[in-house]
Amino acid sequence: MLALKPCMTAISVNTHEHLPDVIRSIMEAVKSDEPDIQAGDFAKNEMAELRLKGVG
Repeated sequence: MLALKPCMTAISVNTHEHLPDVIRSIMEAVKSDEPDIQAGDFAKNEMAELRLKGVG
């Protein structure tokens, strides 16, 4: 599973040598719809927080 931090729009790689492994991990995650699942979970959590605040 590709762990993404909330609201992050970039992926940091320590060295160029790690770049191919990171790209492979991203490609595998996209093939298994992980970013969509994580985005959906994030959206659900945000909506729940807004409801608790009385918004929406």
